[in-house]
Amino acid sequence: MRASNLESVVAKLKKGGLGMGLLYLTYYCSIAAWSPFFNIYLRQIGQTGLQIGVLSSVRPLTMLFSQPLWGLAADVWGRRRTLLLAASASAILVLGFALGRGFGFFLAWNVVLALFLNPIIPLNDSLTLDYLEDKPHLSYGKIRWWGAAGWGLAAL
Repeated sequence: MRASNLESVVAKLKKGGLGMGLLYLTYYCSIAAWSPFFNIYLRQIGQTGLQIGVLSSVRPLTMLFSQPLWGLAADVWGRRRTLLLAASASAILVLGFALGRGFGFFLAWNVVLALFLNPIIPLNDSLTLDYLEDKPHLSYGKIRWWGAAGWGLAAL
């Protein structure tokens, strides 16, 4: 394929919002592959129901105070750069759960992971809405659908 043809294909994909859709697809694929099985994993390694409940509450609790801080970070560094930082750190940090077995470790690690995982969707939504401002042929729903497809694919 010649360079001009490749550029034309890339331009058409961008015009259709594929890049933004792929962000949703990959995020929801990764969450669907990890999230539903995390509690099962915790149970298999000996965590009690109470401990699993506490660990499951970490993400919503950290969201209360971390979201305003991530909003400030996005204002200072830019939303794209902040999203890249949060997504990259989350992808690395989730692997750390393989390092420990105790409740204390999981609690601390879960707090750190939640701090980086929480801003991903709001930042992605914000970037998507900015992207759509001058594209009347696209809608948020058409792009956000890729997230549902990602969850569905990974859930299989």
